[in-house]
Amino acid sequence: MFVIAAQAGTEEPVLPERGWDGRMAKHRILFVDDQPKVLDAIRRVLKPLQSEWETVYVADAQDALDTLEQKPFDVAVCDTRMPSMSGTELFKKLKQRYPTVVRVALSGHSERETVLSQARTAHQFLIKPCDPADLVAIVARACRMGRLLSSPRLRKMITEVDTIPSLPSLYIELIREIDSLNSTVASIGGIVSRDPGMTAKILQLVNSAFFSRGRKILNPGHAVSLLGLDTVKALAISIHAFAQFDVSKVREMTLEDIWSHSLAVAVFAKWIGVSEGLDKEALDHAFVSGLLHDVGMLVLADKMPLEFEEAIRIAAQGEVDMSEAERQTVGASHAELGAYLLGLWGLPDSVIEALAFHHSPADSRTSRLSPLTLVHVANVLAQEFYTWQTEQKPAEIDETYLASLNLLHRLDPWRDACRAAMREQWGYAC
Repeated sequence: MFVIAAQAGTEEPVLPERGWDGRMAKHRILFVDDQPKVLDAIRRVLKPLQSEWETVYVADAQDALDTLEQKPFDVAVCDTRMPSMSGTELFKKLKQRYPTVVRVALSGHSERETVLSQARTAHQFLIKPCDPADLVAIVARACRMGRLLSSPRLRKMITEVDTIPSLPSLYIELIREIDSLNSTVASIGGIVSRDPGMTAKILQLVNSAFFSRGRKILNPGHAVSLLGLDTVKALAISIHAFAQFDVSKVREMTLEDIWSHSLAVAVFAKWIGVSEGLDKEALDHAFVSGLLHDVGMLVLADKMPLEFEEAIRIAAQGEVDMSEAERQTVGASHAELGAYLLGLWGLPDSVIEALAFHHSPADSRTSRLSPLTLVHVANVLAQEFYTWQTEQKPAEIDETYLASLNLLHRLDPWRDACRAAMREQWGYAC
């Protein structure tokens, strides 16, 4: 598990972890299902956690809205099919009225289409009947993720995000490939695996209990094959779960800059892992963590472009790095925002840790080689080898952190591995 570093520069007060009487504040969880037996089963499963969670059970969507009107909740777990109001309609209302509530859909075995229809309203999905361990894990993580962001304003902004904009050229390439009679799982998977936004959305869905059956999938191409061409086409065309970025929003930094840097970090992280003899699953973790490590920048560029551009201008003066500049203008860094979003979307802790701490790995509890280690080093090396953001204060490798893992002596071989990656992947050396 990961720990959350303290944030600086937030304009709102930090949310209390303890109540007025000094006891730990309970998280409030709302369960909505029109089947009494389902609610009774959940109540029994969660009884041992009653000292940590305040749980409320209602059998009707309107009752759920009335309950939320009375007091705030952290998480809402809702059946996707109810007689008076569908789960999809309820989630739309929750997103509009109570955007900071984490929305978890509870769906039956044969409701694949229903799940897809909620791809832009639910944060995570559970299959019905759900594994008690999955239910507890998802709710517990949703509560824990709140510690990443102390600002209610930023939490509201992030919980409203339902898609991460893609590089326009890649989005157009995907749509053309989908329309092609010759499109294949491999061709579409190859496009998705080059784009952080598409990859994040695909992994959100494929790692839900509904699709993954308990497995953790981190290879974008494999994720596309599991979802199937028809599902990916529906996500792109009818559900609009993918979107192209409006390039007019941010002029100080091009989307291509962020994209090329993210792809370079992904490739470098994977090749460092290869040099350490990691297995395929670990290499997938490294690649996707690198590809997604700056998704917080994409969210900021899309949702808070003026503040993001101001952060770029502050960082360009060279006195503070980009993360600190973002804290000054936004109230949190792209690392914290990206980790919070993808944590809500259910990506594995190892990926979330890599996103949250890729600039400050010593703030984590990691005491071994991990995706965080690989992404931290790959991020710095990508900036060393390329001209991306050269006007900003350069990132530095935390050698004390590497020494604590007994890995400092591997730094030069890792540089060599990244140079080899450049020759292998792009056909040139530095």
